[in-house]
Amino acid sequence: MTVAKKTKPVVLASPEEKTGFIFFVLLLFALLAACSPSPTPTPNATPTRTPRNTRTPFPTLTPRASRTPSVSPVTAIVTDTLRVREQPNTTARILGRLQKDNFVQLLSRTEDAQWFAIEYPQASGQVGWIFGQVVVPSGDVTRLPVGFVAPRPPAGAVFAIVQGDGGVLRMRAGPGTNYEILARIPDRTRILLSAKLADGSWYQAMYPSGSGTIGWVSSEFVILEGSNAQMQIAQAPPTPTRGPTPVPRPTRAPNLPTGGSILVSSNRDGAYNIYALGENGVVRRTLTQSGSNFGARYSPDGERVVFERAVTSSPNVVHHIFVMDFDGGNVLDLSARAGGAFSDSHPDWSPDGRRIVFVRTPRAGAPELWTMNANGGNAKVLLKLSAATGVVADYSPSPSWSPDGGRIAFAAVPRVRVPGAVLYPSIFVVSSSGADERQLTDNDLINTNPLWSPDGAQIAWSAKDIGSQQNWRGWIMNASGADQRILLEPPDGDSQNGIQPVAWRGNRLLAAGWTGNWNVFLVDVGGSNLRQVTSEFSDEIPTDWLP
Repeated sequence: MTVAKKTKPVVLASPEEKTGFIFFVLLLFALLAACSPSPTPTPNATPTRTPRNTRTPFPTLTPRASRTPSVSPVTAIVTDTLRVREQPNTTARILGRLQKDNFVQLLSRTEDAQWFAIEYPQASGQVGWIFGQVVVPSGDVTRLPVGFVAPRPPAGAVFAIVQGDGGVLRMRAGPGTNYEILARIPDRTRILLSAKLADGSWYQAMYPSGSGTIGWVSSEFVILEGSNAQMQIAQAPPTPTRGPTPVPRPTRAPNLPTGGSILVSSNRDGAYNIYALGENGVVRRTLTQSGSNFGARYSPDGERVVFERAVTSSPNVVHHIFVMDFDGGNVLDLSARAGGAFSDSHPDWSPDGRRIVFVRTPRAGAPELWTMNANGGNAKVLLKLSAATGVVADYSPSPSWSPDGGRIAFAAVPRVRVPGAVLYPSIFVVSSSGADERQLTDNDLINTNPLWSPDGAQIAWSAKDIGSQQNWRGWIMNASGADQRILLEPPDGDSQNGIQPVAWRGNRLLAAGWTGNWNVFLVDVGGSNLRQVTSEFSDEIPTDWLP
């Protein structure tokens, strides 16, 4: 029997054991490699860099200024009298006026091109605004810049401070105290001096700033803020000549009452009648009794009184001009003799007492200034006023004959206005022949009742500021229109009160004062020593005075 040979069983390795063995072999090779020294690498030769020449830096560029688009100058021609204003609107302060056919250069415009900025006055460095519908531009105005563009001051101009030791500096029409005063500049005011006399004793200046009024100030009363070495040399205007000589007033009638006589229109008895008062306010005479009598004026010799009276009240109020003796006798209807127009009012005597100027308002159309003989004959039209003059309430043209007989002052709305602007009557003068009409005031006030100083050198008038809700004040100016300023403040300084100068005798004024009703006042021309003559609850409206 065969015996089988005994063998050992074969044991197979598990997957985990195989993985461990492989990991062991790999680790062994890694250890052997780490223990072997690494051969030293042969360094590569680095080529030597050839140095470059030093680079010259570019020059630093100066930033170029932003380039302003080049705009060709646009000029314009003025088609009618035109106001220059401080701002582009009809309520802004008026700086002056341009006349028809003036040429101007337009600096800029409003966005809607309705207003243009100009340098006003020329070479002043000041800016004013004009309404575009009264000019004809020479070019495309849309190329003008929008907004404010300041012009350059004139070459060599220097600013200065007024040094008046607390007073005022008088700016005159020429370099000397014999020239008329154009304005009074308050102490410490800064003004621009644009020119000088060759010897530097007087400077040319404009005041108020942007007003267009250019005059002369003494170098003694200004402190310059710079050198006047480059200032332009200006020539003095001609030496002023004396004004016209007043016509001698006729000799005062010997039978007139002494102690002064004031004519008033009063409703103390219900209807308005004319009374002659003493300077103490006591009634001396009742001159009319029919009612609705106003505007009484003594003739230059004091023997007669001219006045207006309402003769009809329906369908329209119609006034006629009458004349009577100083005691109320011999009443004569001058309007009936002069042609019996629709309505005649506001008479005033010529200085020789031979003629009367008055306002005639036709049934249709604007008021007119007329003159006639003292007896009502030879009536003729002097001047036709603007159509707008007749529609403004609370004022009248109120013509006033100058002491020399050559001029008549009156109030009227200017003939040319900016469309839509408020109607502001201004003070004018015209020759007694109706020629040479000239506007003296140009403001946003209601101006009326002009009256002349006894020497004809000045004009006082009444003005009301409706924009500021201020009542009547008395104003004064040179007969040329220069040096306009407030003369009389209302009684008690109340803005609701008012005062109007009525007659100028010597250095005193007769005035109508409003304090709820009208009363009589006397005051010095300088505004001092205001004295109330009447204190009635009725209206006591003064119209003339024989001291």
